[in-house]
Amino acid sequence: GTHLTLVYDSELFQAATIEGMLGHFQTLLKGIVANPEQRISELPLLTESEKHQLLVEWNDTKRDYPSDQCIHQLFEEQVGRTPEAVAVVFEEQQLTYRELNRRANQFAHHLRKRGVATGDLIPIFMERCCDMVIAVLGVLKAGAAYVPLDFDYPRMRLAYMLGDTRATLLVTNARCLNRLPKYTGEIICFDRDRHLLEKETLGNPTSSIGAAELSYVYYTSGSTGNPKGVLSSHRGVVRYCDFLANTYNLNCADIVLQLASFSFDASFRDLIAPLTVG
Repeated sequence: GTHLTLVYDSELFQAATIEGMLGHFQTLLKGIVANPEQRISELPLLTESEKHQLLVEWNDTKRDYPSDQCIHQLFEEQVGRTPEAVAVVFEEQQLTYRELNRRANQFAHHLRKRGVATGDLIPIFMERCCDMVIAVLGVLKAGAAYVPLDFDYPRMRLAYMLGDTRATLLVTNARCLNRLPKYTGEIICFDRDRHLLEKETLGNPTSSIGAAELSYVYYTSGSTGNPKGVLSSHRGVVRYCDFLANTYNLNCADIVLQLASFSFDASFRDLIAPLTVG
């Protein structure tokens, strides 16, 4: 019979790795012999045990999660559990879960009075601060989806994103106004309009939106052309936050740094996941 000898550098490869390569090569040869006419792309490489490991064993990740709930509903449940716990810290300012929820509620009620409806896109143009968190939760509680705009983005990119969303209302604060590109829609300025927001009711808005509704729209880098808006449902975010909380065992003893750019899709991981676990 024919023998195959494989010579390898033992400082670079373990014997088990080489044995695996030989197994793949053997599977490939058997596949060619069994059907010489099949396309190269359809030839097998994996052994049956490896297929089972990949498709069955490692793919057995099904778990229960609150698939019928929205992000803000999970947050409201956490408010009920730990109302006096600190939810957000920014420089010398901090908000408890109760305070954060009340301010987000006031903002949500104000948005609804301004005509914001389910599925509307609301750009948020702010630097990192407590108001940014309030704005995100308030938009979600109003049934809309937020579009994060990074304060440090070039003005041309911001203008494109604003135009692409066709948003008729934008949320910002006084420090950001002079960085805002030309915008003809309504503007809610947290600093300027705080007296209006503080007049709104403190209770949770009634919410009839489902988990399939939009929660946010993040824009890609645009490296292959113009940036493209990526739509994410509440269900998808809730599933990911549930995964993070369980995988990293997040709980009320943890402190999470909001590090990623507000316009980067990883920012909701730092922003939202901690607020659902206390």
